[in-house]
Amino acid sequence: MQDTKQFSARHVPWLKIGTEVDEAVTAEQAITLAGLDFDVKIVQDGYKSPVTGNWKVDKSKRKVVRLDTDTPLGTVSPTYQHLQYRQAFEFMDEISPEYVAAGSLKGGRQAFIVVQAPQLETFDALGGGEDPHDMYIVLRASHDGTRAVEVSMLPLRDKCMNMMPLPSFGRDAKQRWSIRHTKNMHEKLTQAQKVLTNLDGYVQNYRETAQLLASIDLDIDEARRVIAESVPEYIKQPDKQADAIMNVYTTSTRNGYVGTGWGVVNAVTEYHDHFRGGAERRPETRWTQGLDGTTVRAIDRTLQALSNR
Repeated sequence: MQDTKQFSARHVPWLKIGTEVDEAVTAEQAITLAGLDFDVKIVQDGYKSPVTGNWKVDKSKRKVVRLDTDTPLGTVSPTYQHLQYRQAFEFMDEISPEYVAAGSLKGGRQAFIVVQAPQLETFDALGGGEDPHDMYIVLRASHDGTRAVEVSMLPLRDKCMNMMPLPSFGRDAKQRWSIRHTKNMHEKLTQAQKVLTNLDGYVQNYRETAQLLASIDLDIDEARRVIAESVPEYIKQPDKQADAIMNVYTTSTRNGYVGTGWGVVNAVTEYHDHFRGGAERRPETRWTQGLDGTTVRAIDRTLQALSNR
């Protein structure tokens, strides 16, 4: 059984199930719809002594416990500062965004909210209306100590519904970063406005990268070499994966840029987004790998291979 509870305001590839909403919501309302409106508490951790059989407190650790189910969600350090999910995401309300999706992963240990980018819902990567993208902002947090409150820029390519988390090559145009928590309204607004500033910079950087890649001409043998270099060494059958990506590159009706570096990057992304792992691949896996997992690393390797050709 898939361990994910979520809602969605529209059909998007990372959320194939959910409750549709027809009206604007706040972060708190989105959290309620997604089943994230529970509290956690930090408590002492301990163990049963194998010597005396008595319970002993482990002062080097703390447990994060979900109060509505009395379930431990993670083990953290004594200095860990926890946030309820409503606190982690509420700063975005300061810029009146459109919350389109939210969900819990791993039994509430991790959570996310997806926001349609304010003032820039769509953009064209190549100019001339040839390659439209939808632009999203992803907010993530956790109760298991695995991540802080994190912001990610996530372009979604319309032609193939690929998640396209290209890295940013500009110092002031981050693709992903962490933020600190504050209860001060002025600081909340500052954090939210920082998201908008980084959004503008990232989209400009993305366009420049896409146009540069589209200007790189590749014959079929060069494309095959780049794709082969995008496959990591630890893959048991690297030639098989390279062949599968090459097949996407040459046959996909959604790519549109065969013969260019942009076409190769899109083929690598399309393979990892839609074909890797087959029908048994869980939507949760596809979603997280497209944020900071194997899909992102594959894109990075492809860009490196293109730059070294």
